[in-house]
Amino acid sequence: MQPQLGENIGMVARAMKNCGFYQLRIIDPRDGWPNPDAISASAGADDILQHARITQNLEEAIDDCHYVLGLTARPRMRALPRFDLTQAVTQTSQKQQQNLQSALLFGAERSGLDNDAISRCDGLIHIALNPDFQSLNLSQAVLLFCYLYWQNHLLSAETDGITTEHITADNIIPAPRDELHNFLQRLETSLERRGFFKTEQQKPEIIRNLRSYFTRSSPTDQELRTLHGIIERLKKPHTS
Repeated sequence: MQPQLGENIGMVARAMKNCGFYQLRIIDPRDGWPNPDAISASAGADDILQHARITQNLEEAIDDCHYVLGLTARPRMRALPRFDLTQAVTQTSQKQQQNLQSALLFGAERSGLDNDAISRCDGLIHIALNPDFQSLNLSQAVLLFCYLYWQNHLLSAETDGITTEHITADNIIPAPRDELHNFLQRLETSLERRGFFKTEQQKPEIIRNLRSYFTRSSPTDQELRTLHGIIERLKKPHTS
């Protein structure tokens, strides 16, 4: 999200290809796209850059995803599950086995992920490093996760067919993010019309809290349809 240097984007693509990752999505790159510095730094992984999906906002980048983990070096107050790298690999591997689309979200090199981006995540990843020096290059952080995931994939291949399940618990599949985003937009509009937000200063934090709550809840398609129905009913005048 909002990467600053083309060289870092290219090295991210190289780290991805080293470990068998091919779906790169770049959100609002600072220096525009395409970026020749990214291609030269990719060292042969330019095919990933050529097929990268470029978006202007986070919602568009994760619209088809069911599960999003954000990587952050700083502790956050928001009530989200926190994982180390090994736990994050386990979580995303399980989602893959359930045929659910996962995304790993990295922030800008200097500032990381902001609160709005974090409110769209299902959980946060923290890489345990020397507490006196935790600064990582963007591509290094990507490589650490991708390598562990690749190793887990190799181990799973050796035991394939023994313990692997390919269904979700109770066969419940969360709705993709574009459907959740549409509901949240409708909820915000309805609350605005009803005068729920007492001041404009309160509104952003309330919206982030609501977004974070519904993201953590991972509602299904049916549950979102029910929520849409509730909003529609509340819009109508009461009749005895």
